[in-house]
Amino acid sequence: SACSSSKKTTASAKDGAKEAEIKVPDYTTAELEEGKMLWESKCDRCHKLYLPESRTKAKWEAILPRMNKRSKLNDEEAGKVRGYIMMHAKS
Repeated sequence: SACSSSKKTTASAKDGAKEAEIKVPDYTTAELEEGKMLWESKCDRCHKLYLPESRTKAKWEAILPRMNKRSKLNDEEAGKVRGYIMMHAKS
């Protein structure tokens, strides 16, 4: 029991370190609002929208690159969508 508790603590510390590595550039309120609108219009075409709060930042980091390609977002649009989602995602 004590060993498993120690392992969980170690895993949590590693997860926390991984989360700290996720950086989000600064966006203006208008840019984040544009990111939200892009997310709502592009992502809703193929599947239901998942609230940004429904996943962790790390999980979104794994999902977004693939979805950006599928939705044909350019780099600027993808950045704004990412900024909006990361602002609201679980830590």
